Amino acid sequence: MSYRKEEKRIQWKLRRIRAIVFAVVFFIVVAVCIFAAFVPPETWKYYFELPSVSDRKSGELRIHCLDVGQGDSTFIEFPDGKTMLIDGGNGTDESTTAIMRYLNALDVDYIDFVVLTHSDSDHCGGLDTVLTYKDVGTVYYPDVADATVNKEYASFFTALSGSSCKKDFNRRGLNIQSDNTDYAYQCKWIWPYSTSNPGAEPVESNAQSAVLWLTYGDNQALFMGDAPASVEETLCQQVADGWLDLIGVDITSIEWLKVSHHGSADGTTQAFLETINVKTAVISCGKDNVYGHPNAQVYERLTNQAESVYRTDKQGTILATWKSDGKSNIKTEK
Repeated sequence: MSYRKEEKRIQWKLRRIRAIVFAVVFFIVVAVCIFAAFVPPETWKYYFELPSVSDRKSGELRIHCLDVGQGDSTFIEFPDGKTMLIDGGNGTDESTTAIMRYLNALDVDYIDFVVLTHSDSDHCGGLDTVLTYKDVGTVYYPDVADATVNKEYASFFTALSGSSCKKDFNRRGLNIQSDNTDYAYQCKWIWPYSTSNPGAEPVESNAQSAVLWLTYGDNQALFMGDAPASVEETLCQQVADGWLDLIGVDITSIEWLKVSHHGSADGTTQAFLETINVKTAVISCGKDNVYGHPNAQVYERLTNQAESVYRTDKQGTILATWKSDGKSNIKTEK
């Protein structure tokens, strides 16, 4: 075969390969365009770039303080396999995607309990999406008179109203516990008092924030929502008067504190820290946030009082693992 004929044959093969590649790329692009046009991105984008999260081992209780920017969201895996999501971030696409991808990384399709501590947008923002794409057993939420208090809460309330899940208001005395005596845990609401209680008065959003106490083995945790100093003062007084003892709650030796209101100046008082004897404090806040969270004085109090202080803006998602024998460890994302 002459050199010219061989060159023509090679050129023909190259043109054929180019044509095939072009056709394949063209059909892929068309397919992606059709897929994107008719399939909502929320149904697939939450399954890409999933974080690496280990599986929970038998008998472990795990607390995941998620990095959701300037907001709050905590996911709890109980030792009997039940789960709880406390708050849903600030509603930005980045925040909500972080929550959904984390849940998908854990293969969570069903959440037993969702708790919205209060109506602020940086706590309820992504819960409408959670309720849309995850099956939920029970939702606990604040007794808010105006469901349109902000657009994020309005979206949450609309999704909640359309959900078949059970619904209940946050109130002191609610209790979740295991039926398995080998892995006995309790999660109790210690604030707020129900607005139906005699003498109860309306309070502003942060003072209405649910405060949850969790115990497993020898470890206890407090999840403070955005509870201000006035709530902390009441809880301290109830410790002194023995009222918390009457409902089986001990907050005087706290292993894990989800710090109130992203470490703002209106909470986490010295008296409160001395009362709870906190070992590990966790602050959920956004990097370089405009609010200056955490407050410098609050952060100093925490570092002086607690053995360890973690921040989602510095360490990313923070994972605590508790075992039934009281042993615990903490891992960070960054």
